[in-house]
Amino acid sequence: MSERIPVNFLQEGNMKEWKKWLYEWNELRSKYSKYFEENHEDSNNLDLQDLAYPSLTLRLSDLKDINLRSAYFTDADLRGANFTDADLRGANLTGADLTGANLTGADLTGDNYYIHANSRSPIKFDKSTRLDPKWQLVFEINNSSQKSQNFMKDLINADLSGADLRKAYLTRVDLSNADLSGANLSEAHLTSVNLSNADLSGANLSEAHLQYADLRWANLTGANLSEAHLTSVDLKWANLTNVNLKLDNLRGVYRKWANLTNTKIE
Repeated sequence: MSERIPVNFLQEGNMKEWKKWLYEWNELRSKYSKYFEENHEDSNNLDLQDLAYPSLTLRLSDLKDINLRSAYFTDADLRGANFTDADLRGANLTGADLTGANLTGADLTGDNYYIHANSRSPIKFDKSTRLDPKWQLVFEINNSSQKSQNFMKDLINADLSGADLRKAYLTRVDLSNADLSGANLSEAHLTSVNLSNADLSGANLSEAHLQYADLRWANLTGANLSEAHLTSVDLKWANLTNVNLKLDNLRGVYRKWANLTNTKIE
């Protein structure tokens, strides 16, 4: 059995009708589960592929076994949702709140996401949950606290390009030679981090805490360092091409031999 979601409810913004439909679907699936089992039919094959509805609210929804490939869940409220064995390949979960959600057995490979959760009610994973290694690392960074960083002290050569790491805790982590090009590190905690030889070209480091960071030989071409905290940062031999800096933020900064081509210091 396969059921196609009436996506027109969502396209028309009729959330009340859509939630009613989803509730009735789950009730039907539950009521006739024995029949489906006896007849070897799949009662869970609900098709939501390519769903596009940012800021969707699906709190506590039962989305078990549902096809959500390439769905667009940007900034969605998915707290407590049940995604057990759901197909989320290629889905965009950037900014989605998955606090207390169950992703046991879900397939999230190929996803693009910055997902977060309340540490008091974490997301449920197990070995059957499938994530690309890169995004597994991004998830662990984003959902770690300052007190639970020991697992990632060594991230040498890590590929975090394009990752959304806003407000991430990376204090004293070794990110030398890491690829952080195009990453969003705004307000990230990067005190005493080792970013020597790292690629930070085009990265957003606005308001990042970079005190005492090692940025020797780092590529910061076109990076956004507005309002970044740069006290005692080591920028020797760093590439600061097309970067705007404020003189007030450069106290104690070591920038001898840095490439300052088109660098603007106000």
